[in-house]
Amino acid sequence: MAEQIQTLEELHQLELNLNTLAPKLAPNCASVTGTQAPKVLEQLYAGEGSSALLMSCSKLSQAMCPTCGGPMGERSFWDFEWEVELAKRRMKPSSSCLICEKCAEIRDLLGLIKRLCFAKDLQRTGSEQSALLRHFLSVNGHDAANSHYLQDAVSLAYAIFTLRKELKLVPSRGPPLQELIGKQEVSSRASNVSGKKRLLQPPSRNPKDRRCKQA
Repeated sequence: MAEQIQTLEELHQLELNLNTLAPKLAPNCASVTGTQAPKVLEQLYAGEGSSALLMSCSKLSQAMCPTCGGPMGERSFWDFEWEVELAKRRMKPSSSCLICEKCAEIRDLLGLIKRLCFAKDLQRTGSEQSALLRHFLSVNGHDAANSHYLQDAVSLAYAIFTLRKELKLVPSRGPPLQELIGKQEVSSRASNVSGKKRLLQPPSRNPKDRRCKQA
């Protein structure tokens, strides 16, 4: 029991340290990886068409990445947050969104470790690592002097990932599927409608507005 309490305290402290180091963009510590998430959701929400919903919503991704605020680009990736209930030894999906490729590469903990430690093409990997490092530092508000923060974040995230796996957390259902995934569709449509309204909005007929524009 004492060892269990110590593990939970250690896990909590690691999570606090990671959040301080990377408050906006950090490697995902969930024991369910990004590539595994769709299959796990299909099991948790059996018969509810999660795969079809993921596919349809992915086609409606917004122009800007909600994590970094940069352009989404040609490819977008699903990112899931998992709420951990240590007392019940379970984890459940709490939210999701589509993010850009750069953010997705940093969120992919195991893939990031491979890029940083086991890459074969050193020249190509060096430029990719530099791009990832700049993105990580920029999104989290750090400057180049803190370049070691990315490696520190990866180390913390992997320690959390390992402890969570040792706890054998069982995936369980989170909010209703439409709430978990479908709100991405609503948000994207609202953004598109808002953009169209701005484009279709007629010029102001107020003389004061015209004088301001002429000035």
